[in-house]
Amino acid sequence: MEKPVVAAGEKTNLDGFVRARAFPLSSEVRARVTPGEKGPSAPLSNLRQIPPIETGKYLAYIRNNPVASWDNIPRTVKREVLLRACRERERRHPLLLTFEDFAGPFRFLKNKTLTGLYNYYNNLCRGPRGMVIRYICEDLDIEITTEDWIAYLTAGATVPSWQILPEQVLKDLLIRAAASLGYSNPRMMSTEDLKTGIDFLQGLSLFSFVARYSGNTAADVRALDHLCDEYGIPPLSFAEWLVLAARPNFRWQRFPRPHLHRLLQFLAEEAGKDTPRMLKHKDFCRPLPALNNRDLTGLYHCYARLKKDKKISTVEFLCDAAGIPGYNLPQWLATGLPGARIPWESLSPQLIKEILGKAAEELGLKNPRLMDSTDFNRSFSFLNGKTLSGLYARIKANPGLWDMLGIERPGTEDWLELICSSPQIHWERVPIKIQREIILKATAETGRPHPSLLKTKDFIATPLRFLGGKNLSGLYFHYATKKNQNALSVTEYILNTLQIPSAGINLKTGRIETIDSLNHRRYFDSKANCRAFLNAYLHHFSLESLIKKDSMLRNAKKAGIYKKGLLSLVGPMRQREYLDFLYELLKNTPLDSLGLPEPGRGDYRFLRSHLYALAGIKEKEEKTKKTAPAGLDPVKPRTKEAVLRELQQHREILALKEKKYHRVDCVCLSTDGNGAVFRVPAPFLPGDILTASAGEEFRVGECHTETTGDGYVIEVEAVLPLPAERITSIQRLVKDSNEAILNAHLEKLAGQVENGTVSPLLAGVLGLRKEKQVNPERLQIIPKRAYFNKALAKNKAQTEALNLALALDGHTHTLVLVQGPPGTGKTTLITEIALQSYLRGENILILAKTNVAVDNILVKLMDRNIRVLRSGNNLHWKSSLPGVHTVSTANSFYLAAMERGNKVVLGTPLGFYLDRNLPPEEYDLLIIDEASQMDTTETLFSLGFAKKCVMIGDHLQIPPYPIAQEILAEYNPRLTPAEKEKLQMSLFERLITNGNRFNRVFLDINYRTAHPEMVSFISDLVYDGRLSPNTASDYYKLSPAGRKKFFPHPIEIVDTAGISDPKLRAETEINSTYYNLTEAMLCVRQVLNLLEDGEKLTDIAVITPYKAQVEKVKEVFKENFHYFSVPESVFQEFIENRIYTIDSFQGREEEIVIISWVRSNYEPGQPRKTGFLKDFRRVNVSLSRARKKMILIGDYETLTNSDNLVVRYIFRQIKNLRAQQKIIL
Repeated sequence: MEKPVVAAGEKTNLDGFVRARAFPLSSEVRARVTPGEKGPSAPLSNLRQIPPIETGKYLAYIRNNPVASWDNIPRTVKREVLLRACRERERRHPLLLTFEDFAGPFRFLKNKTLTGLYNYYNNLCRGPRGMVIRYICEDLDIEITTEDWIAYLTAGATVPSWQILPEQVLKDLLIRAAASLGYSNPRMMSTEDLKTGIDFLQGLSLFSFVARYSGNTAADVRALDHLCDEYGIPPLSFAEWLVLAARPNFRWQRFPRPHLHRLLQFLAEEAGKDTPRMLKHKDFCRPLPALNNRDLTGLYHCYARLKKDKKISTVEFLCDAAGIPGYNLPQWLATGLPGARIPWESLSPQLIKEILGKAAEELGLKNPRLMDSTDFNRSFSFLNGKTLSGLYARIKANPGLWDMLGIERPGTEDWLELICSSPQIHWERVPIKIQREIILKATAETGRPHPSLLKTKDFIATPLRFLGGKNLSGLYFHYATKKNQNALSVTEYILNTLQIPSAGINLKTGRIETIDSLNHRRYFDSKANCRAFLNAYLHHFSLESLIKKDSMLRNAKKAGIYKKGLLSLVGPMRQREYLDFLYELLKNTPLDSLGLPEPGRGDYRFLRSHLYALAGIKEKEEKTKKTAPAGLDPVKPRTKEAVLRELQQHREILALKEKKYHRVDCVCLSTDGNGAVFRVPAPFLPGDILTASAGEEFRVGECHTETTGDGYVIEVEAVLPLPAERITSIQRLVKDSNEAILNAHLEKLAGQVENGTVSPLLAGVLGLRKEKQVNPERLQIIPKRAYFNKALAKNKAQTEALNLALALDGHTHTLVLVQGPPGTGKTTLITEIALQSYLRGENILILAKTNVAVDNILVKLMDRNIRVLRSGNNLHWKSSLPGVHTVSTANSFYLAAMERGNKVVLGTPLGFYLDRNLPPEEYDLLIIDEASQMDTTETLFSLGFAKKCVMIGDHLQIPPYPIAQEILAEYNPRLTPAEKEKLQMSLFERLITNGNRFNRVFLDINYRTAHPEMVSFISDLVYDGRLSPNTASDYYKLSPAGRKKFFPHPIEIVDTAGISDPKLRAETEINSTYYNLTEAMLCVRQVLNLLEDGEKLTDIAVITPYKAQVEKVKEVFKENFHYFSVPESVFQEFIENRIYTIDSFQGREEEIVIISWVRSNYEPGQPRKTGFLKDFRRVNVSLSRARKKMILIGDYETLTNSDNLVVRYIFRQIKNLRAQQKIIL
């Protein structure tokens, strides 16, 4: 169809025109039209409506006048001119016009030439003649058919340009050429075929075309294949390949592997073989009808040449290359097993797996891994009498072969079945995990609480039902022959080797086993047990009979409360020594509770004088004694090498942490306001700052392991407000590499150890030098009038700690360790030490693990007229203390005023170090609060800032954040539980429990809790009876009636096990954490009850082990606001600031604390799961926060039947509180 003439005045542009019409010009042609260059356009005219000029008139004008510019000639006119030129030159198509044709005179133009027209288009296209003509035809809408292109190629006037042909035309030409040669696919053409003249191309070959495509003068089948790929010609079918393969001298390496697979299968069928792997050389020599009766010897010899490994046959190599499956067992057996030995190296893994399975079946075993060396060396009937000895040698050399073969490890039941059925077991073959499970099963069957209580007879003489009546004598003697540590019994050696953790309960004393009580070997080694005995005794007999040893021993036996070891304990004591022993156990009990008369002066304290008077002995007058610190143990200094190895351990772990935690992928699980929960592959510490890709910062609140064990769940809060959709889109988090800072410090410290320049403080801590004993005669005692806090002077332990701290000189005496249980005045002591040292002109640095602990001390110091400075960046969100900015390093005016004179600086270790406003200097005294929460590396880092140090903490509260198991596994997969525990232990715990290397003090009076019963309970539960209530409190000034009125029972238990339907009280898991809706509702009910009793909402706190429960409790409180008759602002403040997790509540206290334990689950016949409540230190923190009252909400049926002995013990003690009827506090 002819294109309409362009109207006069219409502006056209070739580039836009081509784009609009989508002309199929080659990229080469398009590249020749320079961007911005004008193409052909219509003649200019004014914008009036002028009718178009007829083509005939234009032609007449061109005949009679010179054409100044073909750009002004309409396309229809140019098209007519070109077609008339073809007719005059007798060309079937403009494509066949030569340059000479354009340059010659034309009659229809009165002997004018068309050189101007050609040059006009040549300027636009700038290519060979054919490309210019194609461009002209496409611009003028002149169709070019395949036949036109063939005519162009076969015109002998010029050399054809193959590259200008359209792809579809070239594809058609290839297919037609192949068909003319008798092929169904162009890919079947050979190099000779490419050189053969094609009839429909008038004898022209495709050689020049393919050579032009390949870019060189050689055209071969590889270039042809690439060309076919380019034009979308389908690959050869199997039948087409067979046609090619029938040619002489066919190159078999060209035969595709998928078709080779089919060809070999076809050959195997022709030869009557089950699998191509059974083919022989003679089978390849067999003529095949599908190959025109040609054989496959060429294929065989081709792969014989390609084969490099001489150990395998050509057929095996060929089958492997073709992806032929290996022999299955029946096929392999059908080969007849030629030869004296089985060539295991040539058998496929699947076949070896089947052979092993068949061998295990013949032996009556469920799993081949249960076979031992004797089994492998047996003759097997299915192998015609052959053995598996060769295979055993391979497995022994490479134990990982079992896993490579995909043979699963046998389970416990498989091993038990083998042990029951076999006359003898080689225990070295039984995996450690299975041995451990067997020991635990034996412990349960023998009724022992823990494997450590198994006796020798339990191993060698006790038949066990789960072993079919057999005993464990073989296991026992297996380890007895291996044991080379004389200090350990065989049972202890077995437990250590099998990595069976300790019971957590001291099985001699029946109390929680702490690192302080590891040396308790007898029942009465426990002070709490001594007190429990006296409590039982006074329920039967009077105090008067107790003070006489002989009558006490007789009465105890008479009442059936005598315990083994009692006589050994009190027998050697003299009378005064015995009375002093009794007094230490009875001193916290009011007089009336011991049956003594009321004094009538408002003082119900039981004094030593009362006991002496009752015994009729005059009490000796006590002289004022100087502080007499305990003697230091004569420890041997450590070697440099040992210290450097330890530092290297910590450096390697830090490096692994930095590598794993610096940048992690994450998935947002949920959002709540400015908080969110993310799943991450690695753990983070509370307080860590994480940054997203767009710079958003988050502070980590909590981190715990996912239930599946495949990762971690972190709860974070955005530093600045963020929309929920922004938070949910975050996919990666980055942590500032604190590990790199700590690692660099350890590297520096290692260098100082190496060259002997380490400070006396760090040398003592690392064990390179011994601390000298403080001489009591030279110890300066602070007079009572000099105390800033006068009440502190009345506490013997705090006074001793203060005097020891002030006696430090930074050379021979560098460190004091203070253990402060909950509520014993640690912050008060730190404040006094800091003030006394400041008064002496010293620069003091106070560091703590958390900003909350730092602020607690800062509040007390800000009340004094001293130069105090708070360090750390971004304190506006790290600290909630009002006015903290005025004393912070960010206040340049305040900082400048402190340049001269001594000062007290406070902060967290890394916050202090990274403070950009604080110049580095060495401090005279370092005080570390919460030292038990700092890991070893952070504590060593802190010790580098000062000459001497006072460490204060409590290793029986929450420990440092644990090192992730995957880090420990990557560091050393063979670490024992004891080694892992040591690596994660705080430096404070190591120092305070490792003998008397340094002066240490135990703060033994609790000031937080008003009710002695609460203190007594925690003291007996965790501190082995060493913690005492404050006998100067109001409790000891009231009569029994007054105590009953003003100090009611302080611990209330709400047991949800009373709810008959377990589903109603059960826990719910969400994102690897837990909540309990029933307990959340009970929290609301208890708070309402307390308010009805006159308590204030501001005096109540709710704590729980799990973050999900915190959120659930807040949610339930919000839903029930209408039941509370308090202002909304007060209620909102309670929800936001008085509902905590246990971990985040350490260091805080409240009048009334409600605890929701959350865990409630039931699986018939299975122990209950109680999660990380198994760490008694976390329970200790939760039970020691209340000043006045605790309400403990939980499912005590779950808690008292926990899968963990420690949890079971603790919650049975809690549940039995009322039933204990304690006299002695």
